[in-house]
Amino acid sequence: MRVSAAIKRHGRMIGWMLVMGTAGCFPWRAPERAHEYTDLEAALAEADAVRVVNLSGQGLDAYPSPIGTLPGLRKLSLRGNPLAGLPPAIADLDGLVWLDLGECGLTVLPDALGRLDKLAYLYLNDNALTRLPAGVWNLEALKYLNLDRNALTDLPAEVGSLDSLFWLRLNGNRLTALPEEIGALTNLRRLYLRNNGLTALPPSLGRLAALTDLSLSDNRLAALPPEITRLAQLQRLDLERNQLKALPEDIGRLEALLWLRLDGNPLPEAEQERIRKALPGCQIVF
Repeated sequence: MRVSAAIKRHGRMIGWMLVMGTAGCFPWRAPERAHEYTDLEAALAEADAVRVVNLSGQGLDAYPSPIGTLPGLRKLSLRGNPLAGLPPAIADLDGLVWLDLGECGLTVLPDALGRLDKLAYLYLNDNALTRLPAGVWNLEALKYLNLDRNALTDLPAEVGSLDSLFWLRLNGNRLTALPEEIGALTNLRRLYLRNNGLTALPPSLGRLAALTDLSLSDNRLAALPPEITRLAQLQRLDLERNQLKALPEDIGRLEALLWLRLDGNPLPEAEQERIRKALPGCQIVF
C-alpha cells in the first residue's frame, strides 16, 4: 500500500511539473539580470556594484574618463555619441566582456584596445575606420566582431589569430581581397561581406569547417574557388548581384545548403538548370 501511494504521489508530481513546464512556470526564479546604469553619476555613486553601463545617444563628445573607476564593469555601450576619439585609458576596463562603439564617428582606435583580454563582443559598426590597430588582433577571447559600414580597404593577415571568433561582419566596406589567413578561423560560423569590392576569394575559405552562413552579395566576383564546396556545414549562401556565369563543378557537395541566392548574376539557363539538379533540396533564387 505504501509503495502504491508513493508511486501515485510521484506520478502526480511528474504531471504537475509537465503542466508547469508547458506553461513556462517553474517554482524557482530565473537568475536576476545585472542592473543597467544609464546615468554615469549614479553608476559612480555605486561603483563597486556596477556591471552594465549604457550611455548610448547621450550627446557625449568625449570618452567619459571617470568610467575607468568602475572595477567590476563588464558591459559598456557608448553607441551613438559623437566621440572625438578613444583614449588608451579604455584598457583600464580590464574586466570588459562586451563593448559597443557603433555610430561614434571614430576614425582611429588606440592600440591599447588590444589589452582588453576578456573582451568577447565588440561593435565598431557605422564609424569611419580605414584601418584597425595591431592590438585588435590580440583579442584572443573575441567571439563577435562587427565592422559593418566603415571604410576598411584591406584585412591584414593577423585576422587569422582571432581563433575564438564565431561571427565576423564586414558589410559595406571597401575590401577588394581577403587574406589567405582567414582560413585559420576554424570556429567561424557566420561571415558577412556584402557590398564590398571583392573580385576573388582565397582558396583557404574552404577550411572554414564550421561556417553556416556566408554573405557575398554586391561584390564583383566572376568565379568562386572550387574549395568553397568543402564547406560541409554551409546552410545559407548569398551571392546576389555579382558577375558569376557559373558555379564550381561539384557544387552539389554542399549537401547542407538550404538557401542560395544568385539573382543579379549573368548565369545562362543551362547553368541554372545544372545548379537546380545538383542541389535538389536547396531553395534557390535566380
